[in-house]
Amino acid sequence: MKKLVVICLLFLTANVFSQTSDSVLSMLKMDTSYAYFQYDNPALAESLKKQLSCSDTSKFVIYHYGGSHIQAESPPTVARRFLQEKYGNAGRGMMFSYGAADTYSSINYTSTKTGTWIFAKSFIGNPKVPLGVCGMSVETAMPGATLGFKFKEALPKAPVFLRVLTDADTTNFGFELMVNDRTYKRADFRYIGSGMFEVALDTVISTLNVKTVAENPGQKRFRFYGIDIESQFERGVVYHSLGVGAAAFRSVLQLEKVAEHSKVLKPDMVILDFGTNDILYTNSIDDNLGKQVEKAIRQFREINPDILVVLTSTQDLFKKGKYITAGVSFVTFMDSLAKKNDCFFWNWYDLAGGYGTITTWKELKYAKSDGIHLTNAGYEVKGEYIYRSMENTLKYYDQHPSDSLLIAQKKVDFTVPPVPDGNSTATTSPKPKPVATRKVYTVRSGDTLGGIAAKNRTTVAKIKKANGLRSDRISIGQKLKIPA
Repeated sequence: MKKLVVICLLFLTANVFSQTSDSVLSMLKMDTSYAYFQYDNPALAESLKKQLSCSDTSKFVIYHYGGSHIQAESPPTVARRFLQEKYGNAGRGMMFSYGAADTYSSINYTSTKTGTWIFAKSFIGNPKVPLGVCGMSVETAMPGATLGFKFKEALPKAPVFLRVLTDADTTNFGFELMVNDRTYKRADFRYIGSGMFEVALDTVISTLNVKTVAENPGQKRFRFYGIDIESQFERGVVYHSLGVGAAAFRSVLQLEKVAEHSKVLKPDMVILDFGTNDILYTNSIDDNLGKQVEKAIRQFREINPDILVVLTSTQDLFKKGKYITAGVSFVTFMDSLAKKNDCFFWNWYDLAGGYGTITTWKELKYAKSDGIHLTNAGYEVKGEYIYRSMENTLKYYDQHPSDSLLIAQKKVDFTVPPVPDGNSTATTSPKPKPVATRKVYTVRSGDTLGGIAAKNRTTVAKIKKANGLRSDRISIGQKLKIPA
């Protein structure tokens, strides 16, 4: 028999794995009674429990998709560490050459390039290169071009498979891989399908360098979709961080090769951690968003019918002197979609404190001054609570195996909103306001070309053409012409 659980404080939200002190939680106004992956159907928790309890004999593979915070790999790094400490380390998972895509890298490694590369990103329409599981892809027509990776902390010596994700057709260049100071030719690799070439390693990994090699006249280009590093043993957790800055929910629908790559990667759970770029610029929920979310769910269930899907909410957001009130309705929206489509729901919005608390996070240096992004310290808290929420869910299921786990959303009175910085600005309901098109836009902290394009009803390509930009890089204070 199912029951609705409405809770102010559920048991065991503070546990031995905690890193964030109670005093910090209190100052941030966090509400740990929301530290759960909620579910209507107990079979979801049962499946999660069974798979994690078998992690000593089979891998549990997580895809985590999202925007800039996931591209930088801040929350996934912490969640990965906690999960692997408890359930076993099955490898670091996917990594990508952000340097070749002309964007910022992970907090765990730097990436560089030589030669000329074109790139595609999932938030940009009509990609020039097919998009793989990472949401970004790069391509070069130059033999001898390179992609370099340097870990900030070397990966310890362990038996792993290193997989290069590329194309296997006759027009694709071959490649060499240098691991530290040892070079592996393509003949040293085993082709395992899905465009993946695999080599077995058992060494400390500090640096990697992929070099394109023209092996015959018919080869014209080299496409790169990422590198996967996983344990040779079928046990433990693999946590793939697959974010793309500026990406909205619809971005995962552009991943042409995700099904192909997933034949080898074999995901068991996908966390769809979007929302900020869906609601930030209009302060509303688009009429098509529900269809996009459900299409994404179907896409991953076609890959694995038993995959566990986690939908999330955003954190509180503050932009241009106003709170993004649509964040509250986004919680209701995603919660309802989770129930309807038999998914987990993670209410990060209310867990992080709810409406009006982003300014508190900002004052305590857990959020950036833009009121949108968190700092590294803030993202570490988020990563920790991904893990803790999963653990709390399993503990709840152990004691209530026949029950739903549904926690009522916080109620908000918009007629008396929080007032940032002592200013008295009252807002009432979360109604969208159209953004006027500007002739010239001044870049501010936290801006991306994708975000600027979205709020000015144009495209990244048009902005780049109007301003003669060759990359997506922009700087604070830069003046951009906005095309009509």
